[in-house]
Amino acid sequence: MSAGHHADEPIPGGGSALVLHDQRILLGETRLGLDVGIARRLGLALTLPLRVFDTEIHYLDAANGDEVAIANPELHHRTQRLVGLGDPWLLLRQSAALGTTMLEARGGVTIPLGKTQEDPFRLGDLGLSHEHFQFGTGTVNIVASLAARHDFGKLALGGFGLAVLVVDANQHGYHAGNRFAGGLDAESALGTGSFRFRGSVKAQAETAETWHGEAPDGDGNLGRFDLLAGIGVSWRATSDWSLTAGLDVPVVSRVVGGQLDMPAILDIAVSGRFQLWGGNDQVDADAGHDHGEGGHDHGDEHAAHGDEHAGHGDEHAGHGAPTAPTVPGLDIVDVVTAGESIDLVPVSGKLTVFDFWAPWCEPCHVLDAKLRALAAEYPERLAIRRINVVDWDSPAAVRYLAPKSYNLPHLRLYGAAGTLLHEGSGSPTDLAAIVSGALGK
Repeated sequence: MSAGHHADEPIPGGGSALVLHDQRILLGETRLGLDVGIARRLGLALTLPLRVFDTEIHYLDAANGDEVAIANPELHHRTQRLVGLGDPWLLLRQSAALGTTMLEARGGVTIPLGKTQEDPFRLGDLGLSHEHFQFGTGTVNIVASLAARHDFGKLALGGFGLAVLVVDANQHGYHAGNRFAGGLDAESALGTGSFRFRGSVKAQAETAETWHGEAPDGDGNLGRFDLLAGIGVSWRATSDWSLTAGLDVPVVSRVVGGQLDMPAILDIAVSGRFQLWGGNDQVDADAGHDHGEGGHDHGDEHAAHGDEHAGHGDEHAGHGAPTAPTVPGLDIVDVVTAGESIDLVPVSGKLTVFDFWAPWCEPCHVLDAKLRALAAEYPERLAIRRINVVDWDSPAAVRYLAPKSYNLPHLRLYGAAGTLLHEGSGSPTDLAAIVSGALGK
C-alpha cells in the first residue's frame, strides 16, 4: 500500500518547502479463528488478529519529486515495523437450511485489546513525535453479519453483508469509523474433485474517524469506498482440512484526504475441524465464514461434516472400502470419504442404506441424524454405508447421481437378501420414512 500528503516542512539551514510525505506500507494480518458448535446450527466464534505494519517513508520535493532532507524526519513518520494484537471478535453464529439454501447470521462484539495511540494530530501540532497506526479502537464495538448460499449442483452462489459499528470514543478521544462490507460470489469445482474455484465482487466502506468529536484536517481516515473484484481457489486435502487462497483487486476507490492506496489484498487460509465432544447428531460446527476485519473472508465455505461415528468395518462394505472408528452396536461405515467411485455391495442379512451426502449439504446432516437414530433402534437389522460425494464433479457423483439427475440428500436401500428396494432423492423426513417403512416401523 502507499499513502501520501503534502505539508510545509522546515529545511535544515533555514526556510521551508512544500514536501510530499511518500509512505510505503505493507500491512499483514494473521487471524486465528476458533468456531465451536454449541448445538446443531448454533455456534460461538472467536477470532484473534495479529497485525504487522511495515512502513518506509521518503520525503520528496513537491515541485520536482527529488528526495529532500527535512528538519525533523522522525516527527510524523518513520521507517519501522510494528507488531501487535488487534481487537478480537466474539460472535454467536446461527445457521439455517431452506432446501439447498444455507443462511447464516452472526452477531457479537469486539474486545478492546489492541493498542491505541494518543491523538497524533494534537501531538504533531505541539511538535512532538507521534504514531498514527492503531492496532484497535479501544472500545467495545458491535458486529453483525448475514450470509446466504444456494447450491445449484455444479455451481453455488453466495452473498454476505457485514457491519462493524463503533459506539463511542476511547480514552484518547479517538472514535474509529464505522465499517460496512458486502459481496456476491460464484463457486464451482470446474470438473475437479478436490478443488473449488471462486469469483467474487465485494464492496467495502468506512466512515470518517474523529478525535475529540472532530474529523482530522486533510489526513487520517476521512471516509472511503472500495469496490473489489476477486478470484480464489480452495483445495480440500482431507474431509477435515482445506487450504484456500484468494486475491482481491480494487476496481473502484473513492477516498477523502490522504489515505492508503491498496494495490491488492492477498488471503491465504488453512481450515481444519476437530470433534471435541459428542457426535454430529448433537453438535454442529459448520463453520467456515470468517468475517474478519474489514471484509468477508470466505475461506472454506463448505466445512467438512467431520464424522466420528463410522461404525465397525465389514467385509461386504465394498471393494477397497476403508474401515472406520467403531461405535459399539452400530453398523455405520464411511465407505467413501473423498468422492471416489467404488462398487456398492449391500451387507448380507441386513437392510442396507447407502447414504449419499456432501459437507455443504445441510439437509444431508439432518438425514444423517435420523438414520443414526434408526441404526441405534435396530442395530442387528440395519447397516448404513455413508458416501461423501464431495461435489458434483467427483467420480462418485458422476457415477451414481449424475446419470439420473439425482439431488442430495439421496439414498439407495437394499433388503436383507440384497434386492434393491428403493433409490431416490428427497427431504430428510421422506427418506427416513422410507427406511422406517422397510424396517416395519
